[in-house]
Amino acid sequence: MLNDFIYGPLSSERFKKIIPNIKRLLEEARKKNIPVIYTNDSHIKGVDYELRIWGDHAIKGTKGAEVIDELKPTSSDYIIEKRRYSAFFNTDLDLLLRELEVDSLILTGVSTDVCVLHTAADAFFRGYKIIIPEDCVEAFTEEGHKWALDYMRRIYKAEILKLEDVLKRIEDDPDPPNPGERMIRTEAEHRSFTTIIKSRAKKVMRGGNKTQYIWLAFDILAVLLILLMFNRPYWRLDVSKNNQTVGSVLLYLDHVKYTSNDPFVKSLKMGRISNIIGILKFFIVVMLIGIVIRAMLLEKGAPIAVMFRLIAFLALISVVTANTQVLKVLIHQGLTPRGLTIVDSYTVFSTPDWGYYSSILAFVLTLVTFTIETVIFIIKLVARGVKEFVEEIKKRP
Repeated sequence: MLNDFIYGPLSSERFKKIIPNIKRLLEEARKKNIPVIYTNDSHIKGVDYELRIWGDHAIKGTKGAEVIDELKPTSSDYIIEKRRYSAFFNTDLDLLLRELEVDSLILTGVSTDVCVLHTAADAFFRGYKIIIPEDCVEAFTEEGHKWALDYMRRIYKAEILKLEDVLKRIEDDPDPPNPGERMIRTEAEHRSFTTIIKSRAKKVMRGGNKTQYIWLAFDILAVLLILLMFNRPYWRLDVSKNNQTVGSVLLYLDHVKYTSNDPFVKSLKMGRISNIIGILKFFIVVMLIGIVIRAMLLEKGAPIAVMFRLIAFLALISVVTANTQVLKVLIHQGLTPRGLTIVDSYTVFSTPDWGYYSSILAFVLTLVTFTIETVIFIIKLVARGVKEFVEEIKKRP
């Protein structure tokens, strides 16, 4: 969007109306570290063949060849000078894109049926995916604008979207490129496990879909709750005699702790919940795998992470049923599972402890997050299918 196309010899009121949209798109792209590349006409006066068709415009070194003030590039942007319609023709644009590891292009500017069209053609020939926000490009005429959009959609398989849809896609993109961290790698380096892990870690730290981070936080919380069970009592019996505390029996996952040598306290045989220790370890391993997958792939790894959460949820069902074992032991000894029991001159108060509550919280948390995310995933899947069906209907003659 150069001065000569907005305020100079090739200006058009149609061009001016897309300036706010392009500005908004640029701001969002920069926030997500998506490379912004300006491909500007920079003609040599009296030499370039294009000037014979359109007259002098965007002459190199003149004010008319500068980007308009409303859309000025920043220090992080790239500028490519061109002398033909296509931004690829005799420029190093393709080299720049390859080194930035870009595979999709969002084209904006003017004119839809000239520079945008021919740049899209060269992008298609080189294997790039093309996205065109139709309210961020414009032509001298409405007919030329619509014809070019339809042509690029049919011939180059370009996605013709509204700006809002493009912005949403940018916001949801879990894997935006970061030009500041790009480097040229050999094929072997690119495929190495270490390189992939480092690259994914940087992208996770850089940012992604906020919703995915919420699910990630819930999964980590569930694991921490189960880890809490290994360090806190699952159930406890507090014994008193004549209103004086005698001691307690603390039931952990793998052992029982007596806080008194009183014969009655020692006679309370709780046993240990040995059958759920393996299940809990299985839960932690499964959830950690799901967490790693989601952290590395974010939204792309969501379906796999949900599957691992389902497996973990099924494991937690067994954990909750462990309460039945504890209750049976208490009832067998004539004790009230929850509450007071008076035995001779002793009073026994039975109650669940932190380990029990953490298991219940982990169970509920895993169930709720699994249900919500699964429903959201299904809704998105159905919505995407409906959208593709409608688009296919529209394409039919």
